[in-house]
Amino acid sequence: MSRDDPRRDVEKLRRSHKLMEKRVQQRTKALAQAKQDLEAEVEKRTRTELELRLLIETAQSISEAPDFDSALGVVLHKVCKTTGWSLCEAWVPRLDGAALEPGSVCSPRTEDRARFQALSKDFTFPPGVGLPGRVWVSKKPEWLRDVSAEPEEVFLRARMAREMGLKAALAVPVVANGNVLAVIVLFMRETRDEDRHLVELVSAVANHLGSFLQHKKAEDALRQSERALRESEALLQAVMDNSTSVIYVKDTQGRYILINSRYEKLFHISREGIRGKTDYDLFPKQAAEAFRKNDLRVIEAKAPLEFEEVAPHDDGPHIYISIKYPLLDRSGVPFAVCGISTDITERKLREEREVAERKRAESWLERLIDTTQDAVVSADREGRIVLFNAAAEKIFGYTRAEVEGKNISLLMPEPYASEYESYIRRCEETGERRAIGSIRTVQGRRKNGEIFPMELSVTEVTTDETEEVRYAAFIRDTSEKARLQAELIESERLAAIGATAAKLAHEIGNPLNGMYMTAQLLERRLARLGEGVDDGVKNSLRNLVEEIARLNRLLEEFRSLSRRERYTFRPVALADVAAEVLSVEMGNFSAQNIRVESHFPRDLPLIMADSEKLKQAMLNLLKNAAEAMPQGGTLTLRAQESGREVVLEIEDTGFGIPEGVDIFEPFFTTKRWGTGLGL
Repeated sequence: MSRDDPRRDVEKLRRSHKLMEKRVQQRTKALAQAKQDLEAEVEKRTRTELELRLLIETAQSISEAPDFDSALGVVLHKVCKTTGWSLCEAWVPRLDGAALEPGSVCSPRTEDRARFQALSKDFTFPPGVGLPGRVWVSKKPEWLRDVSAEPEEVFLRARMAREMGLKAALAVPVVANGNVLAVIVLFMRETRDEDRHLVELVSAVANHLGSFLQHKKAEDALRQSERALRESEALLQAVMDNSTSVIYVKDTQGRYILINSRYEKLFHISREGIRGKTDYDLFPKQAAEAFRKNDLRVIEAKAPLEFEEVAPHDDGPHIYISIKYPLLDRSGVPFAVCGISTDITERKLREEREVAERKRAESWLERLIDTTQDAVVSADREGRIVLFNAAAEKIFGYTRAEVEGKNISLLMPEPYASEYESYIRRCEETGERRAIGSIRTVQGRRKNGEIFPMELSVTEVTTDETEEVRYAAFIRDTSEKARLQAELIESERLAAIGATAAKLAHEIGNPLNGMYMTAQLLERRLARLGEGVDDGVKNSLRNLVEEIARLNRLLEEFRSLSRRERYTFRPVALADVAAEVLSVEMGNFSAQNIRVESHFPRDLPLIMADSEKLKQAMLNLLKNAAEAMPQGGTLTLRAQESGREVVLEIEDTGFGIPEGVDIFEPFFTTKRWGTGLGL
């Protein structure tokens, strides 16, 4: 054996040892990596199991929760308990989507939960504001290491966090179908850097539970809708049942779906018993056909319509006002007709009575207007005549047909006619109504153009039906009144003249009698002197005596003017009086070459008159006529009956009465020696 063999064995052994160490190191390293991988796998499986257990338990609790808020509270409780957070809260979008409002709060300590809720209840977070608002907008989780140390613009409730001893916080969105259902905020009482495993765990739970919460929220909405529908149906039925109108719903085939209690009571059928029936099953054929015809019109029009319908009742037919309207589906197609029918029988009867009473009142008013002695003329706002009674026809000379629709200025002389329209326009614009409500004396114009005085009272009338303004004028013809007033004034003037004449006759008569007696005495003395008296003196004295005699006659006429006449009225035949007067004057008429013609009907009635005064008046007229025909002519007497009067006309062929001369004016005469007192 060689000396080199041990060394080679030692070297070989050393190399083997190194190789062994290297392999041990490699194996140790592999075992350490395997251990690390095993620990990571265990941690992963533990976290997965924790997440899975949390999901299963939370999902089961959510499914058992009665509503969304309760389900959200379950999520907070499970997450808080499982992950070891000190306090958890939820923020839920408001219905209008303008802000987040507080939801459930969870904490192992009841006093912390109550205090936290009290401090947070007045907070809301608009989008992007505060920790919940930022997560709401970003839809991503956010970790804050220490909320108590954050400025308020980052964490609005920093002061509250300090009071509560809250430090690290994590906010996680609960998202379903892209919508944030809630934002969960979790707090712990120690400062901690972001724990990605914890963030991922809570985020994973939140993401997986979003669909469960969405389903629960949908269930809440469905339950609320169903509850609202039941409440709405109950409310609708209550409204219908408390209505005094008959309310019903029929499908497009006319089959009843719904009725109210009023319908049940009036027509003796229940709402259960009427379903599926038609009007033909309930009413006589004529009424059913009328109802069906109206229903079809509503379906065709696709709009509400109003009808007057007649339905049979136990006490006879009743009249209804029915408002019917179609019920449309989402595509706008009618699927039913709803009707609200109100019994107007009493109202119709009352209206008929009112119409009858109004017609009687109108008839009475029309008779009153037509029989009144005053003219009644009514015009609309444009001045067109709409009413013209019989007295107006008599006063103005127009018939009603001639003036209806014509402007009322037709009845006015100038300047009233041209001023009328401007006055009405001023009344309408300013409300000034000086002439309305007062009685004024104005002038009117008859059809023949005659202008006459009248009293006018104008009132404004508004009709009840159309509120149309009309003007009614009450007119009284004062022509006769004016004539009587003129006659009264003339009578008073004549009385004054008579009194003056009597005084003058008394004052002048005495010295005039003395003068007359002296003149007669002188005339006798001159007669005794014989031929020695100058003829001129005799003639002068004779003229003096005649003038004094004329003055005495004039004074006597003045005295007769002042004396109160006495009349004796009795039935008189006008033809006999005329014959007596003519017999006295016939000789004078013949001498003046005047031919007399008399025309008195045999059946001329007697008149009530003073025959002596009538003779004197007739004699004066005949003398005046004869004096108007100095060359002769024809004198005609003509009498005729006119209504309740007898008219006597005395006509001559002389030169007539000059225009503008009033023959009845006292003291007016065209004769040289006349006094003007004859007539």
